[in-house]
Amino acid sequence: MTTKRKPTAGGSRPTVGEPSSTPPSQQQLREAYAALKPTDKVVLDYLRELRQAQKADRNDGLCTISIPRLAKACNISPRQVQRTGDRLADKGLLKRVDYDLGNADRKKRGTNYKIFI
Repeated sequence: MTTKRKPTAGGSRPTVGEPSSTPPSQQQLREAYAALKPTDKVVLDYLRELRQAQKADRNDGLCTISIPRLAKACNISPRQVQRTGDRLADKGLLKRVDYDLGNADRKKRGTNYKIFI
C-alpha cells in the first residue's frame, strides 16, 4: 500500500537558510559535518576561519564574503560555491542572513553567513 504526500505550499524544497522549528543540537551538527562532501567541508572550514578573523570587527557572529572570493579561496567554481551553500543550509550548518552590497569598501561586500558549527 502506498501513501500519497500532499503537496506543500511553496514547493517541495524548503527555502534555503530558513530556520526549522527546532534548532539542531551540537551532536546533530557534528554528525552532519562528518557526512559532508569534501568540497562542503572546505567551504565550511574557510567560512569558520573567516568568522574567527572577522570577530575583531564584528560582534554579531556573522562573516561576510562574496561568492567569487570564496570560490577563489577554496579553489572551486562560483557555481560550486552556490551549490555547496545550498547543501550546507539544507543541513542546518549555515544560514545566509542577507547581502551587504552597500559597503563603501568594495572588498568588504558580499553575503553575510551565520555558521552554526
